[in-house]
Amino acid sequence: MSEANIEIARRAYAAFALSGIEGILPYLDPEIEWRMWERFSREPRVFHGHDGVRRALGIFEENYDDFKAEPKEFIDAGDRVVVPVRLSGNVKGTGKLAEFNIVQVWTANGTRAGRLDVYSSREEALAALGMDEDAPGDE
Repeated sequence: MSEANIEIARRAYAAFALSGIEGILPYLDPEIEWRMWERFSREPRVFHGHDGVRRALGIFEENYDDFKAEPKEFIDAGDRVVVPVRLSGNVKGTGKLAEFNIVQVWTANGTRAGRLDVYSSREEALAALGMDEDAPGDE
């Protein structure tokens, strides 16, 4: 199932790049639990369902023009996929480029992701999963 989960994550990022928030929703379970990294969240850190995803990602769209999420690699972790991501966008009203590096951990069932956790680093995410920091990725 790990290859299927990696493919879900790949397609979800591609859909987000093409169609934004609504594009990613078919790859997420309607009851998804999205746990944001506290640096980005003005609301509770856990968002539920598709409406929660809209709120979570809406934080970025409210504050940045040309917001992008670029995955750097896909690390197989069984029913999870660890994805270091570069977020970038131009701060609204200033045009100043802002960039953030985070790591998203997708928990999927082969057809959709049911949970997404966000960490500040690859090492933090892998440690949370009990994995070696040298885990190979699929770039």
